[in-house]
Amino acid sequence: MVDQAAADLDDLGGIQGAIVADAQHVPFQDHCIGAVLALFMLYHVPDRALALSEVCRILRPGGRLYAATVGEDHMRELRDLVRVFDPSADVWTGSLEESFSLQTGAAELERWFPKVVCHWYDDALEVTDSQPLIDYVLSTDAGVVLTGEKRLAFCEYVQRELDQRRSIHITKQSGLFEALV
Repeated sequence: MVDQAAADLDDLGGIQGAIVADAQHVPFQDHCIGAVLALFMLYHVPDRALALSEVCRILRPGGRLYAATVGEDHMRELRDLVRVFDPSADVWTGSLEESFSLQTGAAELERWFPKVVCHWYDDALEVTDSQPLIDYVLSTDAGVVLTGEKRLAFCEYVQRELDQRRSIHITKQSGLFEALV
């Protein structure tokens, strides 16, 4: 992914390379970066305070953090569909209250950045084919629980739901925080 991003950005010029690094221990000098992209990843970082301190350390004056994330309603219908089928098969583990989301991100970023703006992007999917939906669910934490006969039963359940409804509406709620040093 990093190699592809570097190749895509190479045409813009000024790209000096790309690396994979731990967000909690960034191997750059102080105040040497103009912008940091944290795209749908801060909710995975064990110590976000440490990661955000690193971002502030490496950003030069006037630099920006762009942090994309999802909101509490992101894919809620998909979570509900899975929970109705099997309450133990959670699509996402972890607490939304403790996560970096559209609802919690501004307060967290404002501890580190004097100016934070959030750009919301509300969207939705209308799913009319069961297989991509099933494949996605099985790629999440729910896939660990939905095995064997339970997996087959889930596939049949999703197909019945689609046959009855004709489509399954899934809310996509995401956004981008722009934080200025």
